[in-house]
Amino acid sequence: MTRSNDVEQFLADARPARRLMLEAIDAVIREVAPDLTTGRRGRMVGYGPFHYRYASGREGDTFAVSMMDGAQALSVYVLGGEGDGYLTESRANRLGQVSVGKSCIRVKKLEHLDLDEFADLVRTAAEQLRTGALGSSPP
Repeated sequence: MTRSNDVEQFLADARPARRLMLEAIDAVIREVAPDLTTGRRGRMVGYGPFHYRYASGREGDTFAVSMMDGAQALSVYVLGGEGDGYLTESRANRLGQVSVGKSCIRVKKLEHLDLDEFADLVRTAAEQLRTGALGSSPP
């Protein structure tokens, strides 16, 4: 599968030292969720755009999966829920030597991220997007 122009430009803008990691993570995302449309918003590239609306009235647009090349680490956001919590946070102990927030995985070295577990995480988020479960409950 070929990359979209949004992803190509994101990779072209990346620092050379970080580009290989970005390419590898992009390849995993595209392999397990090839149907996710890509887009670019500022310093982020995203996969699977969707509109969310919470019971509180808050709403907006975001992506099921997105990446941002930060100064200290690559931030990969994988949105979704699992049980009563956040999908990414609930699987933090399986993702490797990375720092995890609610939906954010901060990766300093590619070899620190368990790519098989990451692929499963992306697969789950993509399925939640397809079924309409993503963005349907309060943050």
